[in-house]
Amino acid sequence: MIIVKIKRIGLVIIIGMLAASCHKDNPDSIPFTGKSYFPLKTGNEIIYQVMEITIDKASAVYDTVSYQLKERVDSVFTDASGKPAYRLERYWRTDTTAQWVIKDVWMAQISDLNVQKVEENIRYIKLIFPAEVGQIWDGNAYNDLDPQDYQIVTANVPETINNLSFDSVLTVEQQNEESLISKKYAVEKFAAGIGLVYKETTDLYSQSMIGSGIPIEDRVDKGTVYKQEVVGY
Repeated sequence: MIIVKIKRIGLVIIIGMLAASCHKDNPDSIPFTGKSYFPLKTGNEIIYQVMEITIDKASAVYDTVSYQLKERVDSVFTDASGKPAYRLERYWRTDTTAQWVIKDVWMAQISDLNVQKVEENIRYIKLIFPAEVGQIWDGNAYNDLDPQDYQIVTANVPETINNLSFDSVLTVEQQNEESLISKKYAVEKFAAGIGLVYKETTDLYSQSMIGSGIPIEDRVDKGTVYKQEVVGY
C-alpha cells in the first residue's frame, strides 16, 4: 500500500508539471499589454470626420469648419536614435466628392513601455503599457510643454461611434479642468486592432454671466472645440 501511494503522488507531480508546461506555452497565457489599441502596420489607414469650432466674441468670430481626414501608415524607417519608427501620412478633403490632398506628415513609435507620437514636431506619450484602467503618466514627458497627466479611465469597453461598433475601446483622458471662467477637456479613444477612433479637445473661456448657472458652453467669450470621429478604416 505504501508503494502504491508513493506511485500515485509521483504521478500527480508529473501531471502537474506537464500542465504547468502547457500553460506556459499557451499563447492565451501571454500577459495583456494593450498594444492592440495602437496597431502600426504599413498600409493601414483610418478616415475621420473632423469639426473645428473657433469663437472670439470680441471680434465677432464664430467659425465652424468641417472636413475629412485620412491618416495612413506609409512606411517604416530608422530614426536618429537607431530605433524603428512609422511614417504617418495625413490627407484631408472638404467632403467625400473631393480629392485627397496631403496635409502633413507625422511619426509614431511603439515599444514595450509606451507609444510615442510626434504631432507638428511635438512628441507625446499616447499610451503606456500595460494599458490598464487607472494608469497615469505625463504625456508631455518628451517635449517642452508643461507636464500634463494622462489617465486611462476605461478599457475593453464596447462602444459605437458614427454607427460603427467596436468590441473593445480604451479611453485616455488627457485633460479635464473646469472653473467658472474656463473649461479644458481633452480625450482620445482607441479601438483594439484599429487605433484612434475618437478625439476631442475643448478649450473655452468666459467671464460673462458668472454665477448665473448657465453652462460655460452657452456663454463662451473665446475658445476652440475640435472633434475627430472615425467614419471608415
